[in-house]
Amino acid sequence: MNYLLKKTSKLLLLVITFYSATSTAQVMTLSGKLLDTVFLSRYIQMQMDSLKITGTAVCILNHNQVVYQHDFGYANLEQKRPVTSTTLFEAASMTKPLFAYYVNWLAQKGLIDLNKPLYQYLPLPDLDYDSRYKKITARMVLSHTSGLPNWRADNRGQELDIKFEPGTQFSYSGEGYDYLAKVVAVITHSNAVTLGARIRRDLFVPLGMQASYLVWQDGLETRLATGYEDGKTPREIWKPKVVNAASSLLTTCTDYARFLSAVLGYKLLSKSSTDRMLTKQIKLPPGHIITQYFGWTDWAMGFAVKPTPYGEVFAHGGTNEDFQSNFMIDRKTGTGFVSMTNSNHGHELNKKVEALLINGQ
Repeated sequence: MNYLLKKTSKLLLLVITFYSATSTAQVMTLSGKLLDTVFLSRYIQMQMDSLKITGTAVCILNHNQVVYQHDFGYANLEQKRPVTSTTLFEAASMTKPLFAYYVNWLAQKGLIDLNKPLYQYLPLPDLDYDSRYKKITARMVLSHTSGLPNWRADNRGQELDIKFEPGTQFSYSGEGYDYLAKVVAVITHSNAVTLGARIRRDLFVPLGMQASYLVWQDGLETRLATGYEDGKTPREIWKPKVVNAASSLLTTCTDYARFLSAVLGYKLLSKSSTDRMLTKQIKLPPGHIITQYFGWTDWAMGFAVKPTPYGEVFAHGGTNEDFQSNFMIDRKTGTGFVSMTNSNHGHELNKKVEALLINGQ
């Protein structure tokens, strides 16, 4: 009897070993199609070569778990330093969803009221000439309906102004996030510099995002990717000295995937708080440039909303000159992706990855 059991066990082990050696991992798309990960890596590399993208990191989630993580190309072309799982990218505007998550966590704890005018927490002297600013709330800022410009530097006189009645229209605004960050600093008894450490303590550490920073730290030079335009012309490294809630996040693909997993898995935000954050707040005007380029039609708090043949997904992108990144998540299936590049053609690649993950082709 023992002899038969041993023979059976050996046979089973051989079968398992053979199956493991001949099978490959697969990724499930929203359409239900399975993608072979070897094909996926070859496809991404081919697109990178075509677009002259220097380096890329891609993470894909199925059922709220990372099932694919791959690094391509170079973090620094001159040094021949490859992209690895520890390579930091400028996340650019993908900082905004993370900051929105943090603000909603503060609201969950009762530390901020999303519907309370921000001036009641902190007046904004730059707009004291226009009383409409006293209507701006955190909810409006997070959904880009505050009426503030993207950046005051875009105005001819570089003054801060209000473009429309707060809460009535959509207009993408980094200035709004900057104002809200100042309010959050007051609420958390921090400042523009120490707010980075506060968010790291409250958010990054609990979520396992140890490789993420909102303010520059000494020693990050060897881990940060260099940005490239058309595969050449490296620019000077940006070292954010203060928290910019709209754009200063330095992070890895893996860390950002952990953040998306937290959103999908209600790790710090409850389901009700997550539902509130991801409820559509405003529809983009017909023909808006964002809709034309990315396909996003509505905005929640910190997240864009995109319709697909399989339901609505949440997304965002980021552009800091020659760093371009994107993500997408589907709450129903726990499917999503993060793609981070050090190239000015990153969005072209990221849209191809997104289309593949949605339709399987």
